[in-house]
Amino acid sequence: MKLSYYPISPTNLPKNFTALKPSYQFRAILAILSILLFFLLYFALVAAFAILTYIAIFFPMEINGIFSILVKLGAIAGAAMLFVFTLKFIFKLRNHKPKNRIKLDLKKHKDL
Repeated sequence: MKLSYYPISPTNLPKNFTALKPSYQFRAILAILSILLFFLLYFALVAAFAILTYIAIFFPMEINGIFSILVKLGAIAGAAMLFVFTLKFIFKLRNHKPKNRIKLDLKKHKDL
């Protein structure tokens, strides 16, 4: 006798029992569009920070003393940090394997 972990499937269900409701489909499409909008806005933000960095570097400024030099360097550093930290998210890969996993041998655990 084979051990079964699942109950017997019902046979008298309506044909459209597992059909998705229109409200669910609408919410799923809305969720996908929200994710696409997020990435579109995120890439627009990265582009805006790149332009801000370019402007901070090449903006003509009168050098009247050490204070104006520090303001220029601060603007360049701030804009560059905004650009780098928003760009870093795109290229960040994190594939950590959890250490609390146990590999089961198929020959030892045939029931599973």
